[in-house]
Amino acid sequence: MIPQPPNQPVLGPSAFVIHVNVVPQSGSIQLAGRALNFPSNAGYAGARLDVFKVNSTTGRRTTQVPLATYQLTGDGSFGPFNGSGTDSYEFAITKGDQVHHQYFPPFRRTDLGIRLLTNDSGTGADLLIRHGPNHAAVLSYRNKEWWGDQGANSDTLSLNGTNALNATTAPRSKRAIAVFAYDAKADRVSHPTDSLGAFPALPFMTGVDLYLPASPLALGSVQVESRQRGGTETTRFAIPNWPSDRHRVTIYFDDYTQSG
Repeated sequence: MIPQPPNQPVLGPSAFVIHVNVVPQSGSIQLAGRALNFPSNAGYAGARLDVFKVNSTTGRRTTQVPLATYQLTGDGSFGPFNGSGTDSYEFAITKGDQVHHQYFPPFRRTDLGIRLLTNDSGTGADLLIRHGPNHAAVLSYRNKEWWGDQGANSDTLSLNGTNALNATTAPRSKRAIAVFAYDAKADRVSHPTDSLGAFPALPFMTGVDLYLPASPLALGSVQVESRQRGGTETTRFAIPNWPSDRHRVTIYFDDYTQSG
């Protein structure tokens, strides 16, 4: 046996936290990327992409005129367009009468590799989601696993005041990076600790039964709060409460915590 040096600290989950300070780039930044069909990663085509600047607190568009519009063809490429390192954006993909709203925190610096993951309504992972005119369906996505069973070392992800992460929906062993929240029983009641359908057997994805009331014109909101394990900052914002019969929503979260 190799002797171990004395008085060495034992590293727990909270020790493995990435803290960085990404300073917003001054002046205009360039934003571009691809819309991709999940899970094949083939280019998403035959749709329109509208980019809107949104209020970082309410998620509402600051103008009804898009900042940029693209017809998605071929490999799904879009951009580049001029943006700001301090602004928040909505990328709305419209195909037929279905719209997929995708919300991002400020990019802070030029990013030419944005990935918008989507698919046709009623295909792929969308087959697992219950849709309806009375509730919103929200996907929270982060390229760092969500933990809900690690006590003080867990993440939190609250939608309208209910934490979607717990030992059932997001155990550390699940390695979930995508959390789908929707009214699974269409009963207008949340059951956040229930197992949902096929999600327990699927890698990297999980589902939680949360009733998020919607309105026909999305005049209300879904309030979102998240805190990363080991971090001290709570991210707070809101998005319009789009009805899930015609609208899907993805919220992208940073996979690091700001140190300054």
